[in-house]
Amino acid sequence: MISRMIEQALTYLEQQPLQNITALKMLYTYPKSCTVHSLPDGVLILLEPNTMPYDRETYPDAAQIVLLYADSNQTAQALLEFVPDKHPTIWKIVSGSVTQEIKQRFALTRERAFISFTDSQLYAADSAALISISPSQTALTAYAELGHKQAWLGDLLDKGLAFCCEMPSSVCFAFANHQNVWEVGGVFTQPKSRGQGLAARVVRTCIAELQRRGLRSRYQVHEDNLASIGLAKQIGLELVCTITHWRS
Repeated sequence: MISRMIEQALTYLEQQPLQNITALKMLYTYPKSCTVHSLPDGVLILLEPNTMPYDRETYPDAAQIVLLYADSNQTAQALLEFVPDKHPTIWKIVSGSVTQEIKQRFALTRERAFISFTDSQLYAADSAALISISPSQTALTAYAELGHKQAWLGDLLDKGLAFCCEMPSSVCFAFANHQNVWEVGGVFTQPKSRGQGLAARVVRTCIAELQRRGLRSRYQVHEDNLASIGLAKQIGLELVCTITHWRS
């Protein structure tokens, strides 16, 4: 049973699902691990630090994970009153103005950032790229090298919540993230075949398949992954937001 406070938060966040997808997924997947404070124009989420596998591995010392969304400085100020004084706190923030409000109360150190893109034009599938739910061993090996566990991906494939896109030397996959938004990831090209535009071809085909299914794509990359950022720009993906992680 989802509380009324979480329902109010979801109503606010779902107005911009691509920008707020991290919070949406947390609330739908781990509602019991979230403490939520909601206003009509803003949401604060306090997440238990060991809830998400990524946070356990990346921020093992975190006392709490905080997400704050607000349409005004006044709302941000009001919601910050509910943040416990725990150290260290990891903040995941989309808005620059919200970050400035946090800095008025907490000393922040920048950790990292992730850049999100989506499709804003129609894409055509490449006839040389194969869409399937049975990836080759070559593809599975490539995904494993990128840190994607075979059991995790296999479960999604079995449930129809993922598919793979393969060419002889390049692969990627897409998987359900939140409602009609699917993530495109696992982009890998064999070293000997890089620089030939193969990654762009499999990603375009992957997005074309999502469009055919009436789904929305999300392509998120670490800020240091210049090759993936370049690929997104090369094929005409639209910048959605940058999610910056801070420590206080």
